[in-house]
Amino acid sequence: MNILKLLEEIRGIAQNGLYYSKNEYDQERYNQLLNLCSKQYSNLFGFSSKIISETFLKDIGHVTPKIGVNAAIYDGTKLLVTRRSDDNCWELPGGWAELGETPYQTVERELKEETSLCIKVQELIDVFTRIPGDFNQTFTSYHLLFKAIIVDGIFETSLETTAMKFITKSKIADLKWHKDHNKMAEKVFEII
Repeated sequence: MNILKLLEEIRGIAQNGLYYSKNEYDQERYNQLLNLCSKQYSNLFGFSSKIISETFLKDIGHVTPKIGVNAAIYDGTKLLVTRRSDDNCWELPGGWAELGETPYQTVERELKEETSLCIKVQELIDVFTRIPGDFNQTFTSYHLLFKAIIVDGIFETSLETTAMKFITKSKIADLKWHKDHNKMAEKVFEII
């Protein structure tokens, strides 16, 4: 087992314990576990252990993987990609799921926010998994990739995206991709 997976499991036990335990001594032990994890994350990534600990303490409750959604919009043999403003890398547009939304609503909202495009989600293509350590990520996340079509709108940049274009399969290797979005693009091109 790698150290990041171990830390995630210990962090999950600590956060779940802080949420469910009513015993003050158990609470103290779970806080100690969370502080030990924070220090180790700090050593591995160079972030302040205090900030890491504060972040973990804001997320008390049953710890589960985060869910992301992405849209595969294609026209014939070309796939829509957007360039992110935070890392200047290309991606299949999308974002993190929000409470109170279905995955379809989330991907439709994310596309509207990032591109000004109104889309209609058609079907789930695949689920991608990132585990601790992938792309320096400290948590497990699942990313749902949906086939979608553009219903209305004209692309406009946003705080999150600076460009949009359609690419062919031969251009995948030419782009600098955000995390595993090249794998998502390859998956889409397998089906179109």
